[in-house]
Amino acid sequence: MAFKIFIDGKEGTIAIVGPKRMDYEKTVAKILKYLDNKNIYVTTILSENYPQRLKHIANPPLVLYYKGDLNIAHEENSIGVVGTRKPTRYGRWVADEFVSTLVQNGLITISGLAYGIDSEVARTTLEMGGRTIAVLGGGVEKIYPSSNSALADNIIKNGGLILSEYFPTFSPTKYTFPERNRIISGLSRGVLVIEAGNGSGSLITATRAIEQGKDLFVVPGNIDSKESKGSNKLIEEIPTCVVVSPDRILREFGI
Repeated sequence: MAFKIFIDGKEGTIAIVGPKRMDYEKTVAKILKYLDNKNIYVTTILSENYPQRLKHIANPPLVLYYKGDLNIAHEENSIGVVGTRKPTRYGRWVADEFVSTLVQNGLITISGLAYGIDSEVARTTLEMGGRTIAVLGGGVEKIYPSSNSALADNIIKNGGLILSEYFPTFSPTKYTFPERNRIISGLSRGVLVIEAGNGSGSLITATRAIEQGKDLFVVPGNIDSKESKGSNKLIEEIPTCVVVSPDRILREFGI
């Protein structure tokens, strides 16, 4: 037996065979009904609308659940912006200054919607009338932190996108946040690091960006700040990645 489904308005067919056919059919139908009721969409690595940049990274997500406009994941000029969950006053200022300028010049920002720099990136992007993508460490129905639920809604209302490789009701874990970082860098043309401590998730994103051949930009911080030790170490190892003005990023992108 087979039945039809629609993903992003395109008709597809799922065929279920075997002794538990009816059980599988009921389960799939229940899942599709749930997604439809929650206005959650799905794309797979075999779909035409799957982000092309992700197809070429190591271990690309096979399925993406999302809310909002997936089309912005296909636009060329996007910048991943990552940093500490406990930014200093300096870090918040840097994030606001860089993101404001980049958004005013048409760039789409990409972050993780976590505490700290992630939240600052999303809020500043919206304040400047821009669009942003939030890649989650849990399902799109499990916004973390929960205090960012309203921010997630505003991202969608303003033409942005929230997405995850995890089923919508999946709760994030300490393992899923590092995994989602490859998607942040994978969707981005380049990655900007603002205040990253030693061993932070932001350094994982930077490493993935390097592996994926993306542009890497790192803002230097105070040498006595623990929130900048990872950032400064990156600059020490890769001097060409240092950036002190958003204009440098715009020049690299040909803007």
